[in-house]
Amino acid sequence: MFVIRIDSHKGSHSAAVLDQDQQLIGELRVHASRHQRDKLLGFAARFEPDFWAIESSTDTGGDLRSWP
Repeated sequence: MFVIRIDSHKGSHSAAVLDQDQQLIGELRVHASRHQRDKLLGFAARFEPDFWAIESSTDTGGDLRSWP
């Protein structure tokens, strides 16, 4: 099981991948742009996450609400 947590900010988004023992096993930071979705999904593909947790999905992370 993997969980990917997205911490969204106006200029960037950070992703952290946690395993079933809640250990950090991967992380990525991308600049907020029209390409961020593809970069984040490409990064997440190798983990096949069971859950996504997106912080501020009604504010700075609003553009991430409709995926994956």
